Amino acid sequence: MGKKDLNRSRIALENSLFTVSLYDKEKLIGFGRVVGDGGITYVVSDIMADTAYQRRGVADRIMNAIDRYFAENTHDDSYICLIAESHNAKKLKNARRVREAFFTLLKCSIIFSAALWLFIMLCPHLFAGIFTSDSELVRYTAGGLSGRTRRGFYSRLRNRNDVRGSVRKNVKSNKYGCNRSLERSSLSHA
Repeated sequence: MGKKDLNRSRIALENSLFTVSLYDKEKLIGFGRVVGDGGITYVVSDIMADTAYQRRGVADRIMNAIDRYFAENTHDDSYICLIAESHNAKKLKNARRVREAFFTLLKCSIIFSAALWLFIMLCPHLFAGIFTSDSELVRYTAGGLSGRTRRGFYSRLRNRNDVRGSVRKNVKSNKYGCNRSLERSSLSHA
């Protein structure tokens, strides 16, 4: 908690909703408290353990006592918050573990991305088949994924549009190799 004014600390402790203290004989080794309005909002504001007793389950025992208090005194619509004092990451013993976890996740992400890219390049039909059961679309998509394009799919779509009532004339390819209609005429409805 850092250095606090002793008088203000007494007032704060007296106004706490719940406090728990752990002792080793006469020595205070751990402390926790809950503050709030006692109706809706509850805040776990201080959990601390003597540095000589850390990593021995002191904080777990404090939190278990606080959890029992919450089970007996809160309701389904209560808000329970936790406030933690920020520390310089270099001073924390966990900084090395956090850094290792970050780089492990980064390595896993890169490996997964490379494996996915390799799967797409080697098996484009399987990858495209995940998203659709239309074999024509799978073939076209697989061709696009592997760098090969197939114009047959678009020409079949154009023929479907012809059947639906539009006739394309003067078809010209643009610079991307796609066909585009310069002129349309509708079939007469009799």
